Amino acid sequence: MFIRCIILLLLTNLSKALISNSTIHMDAMEIVSMHGVLLANSPAVYHKMQSLQCIMIDSCCPQIKPHLAEYSGSVTEFATAFLISCIVNLQNPASVKPCEVYDEMLILVRSDDFIKYIDCINTAAPEIESSIIDIEQTCSSHEIYIAMCDWNKRNAMESCERKNLMYAANRLNDDDYRTFVQERKKNLQFLMDTE
Repeated sequence: MFIRCIILLLLTNLSKALISNSTIHMDAMEIVSMHGVLLANSPAVYHKMQSLQCIMIDSCCPQIKPHLAEYSGSVTEFATAFLISCIVNLQNPASVKPCEVYDEMLILVRSDDFIKYIDCINTAAPEIESSIIDIEQTCSSHEIYIAMCDWNKRNAMESCERKNLMYAANRLNDDDYRTFVQERKKNLQFLMDTE
């Protein structure tokens, strides 16, 4: 009976993906490269908004920087944390914290170019395939900040992507891992074709 349990345990563990580190590394490099192409071809209004968001983090709410990993798993959590840390004045909720980039951001989000960009993203969103696995936050706050604000630091972006892929490889079988990677690539390609 004991031997049967051991064999069953081994077979269960073998059913998980046996994806090599080199495969994960190559997949991460390819995904980050595609992401780089997407960023390079994104409209100026997207780059401007990202730049203003990073200036806001650096100048107006640096306290959020070490906690980005805590909030980045969900768009809602991130938006709420960003709003509370960077914009809302908790002593007087009717007012906002002073920050020199607010006016510039407000002008940008009201611009025709920004509205067209958001409409384009909203139109494309239903076509993006949802993942077969929810990735828990694997990246550090530093890596997330780099992904948001310093796109030239490819090593940190690849490190973050490798962590995501390793997370998936440890929870999926080989075929599902490959499907997961193909979905990520397909979604990036779709966004590149959309913009």
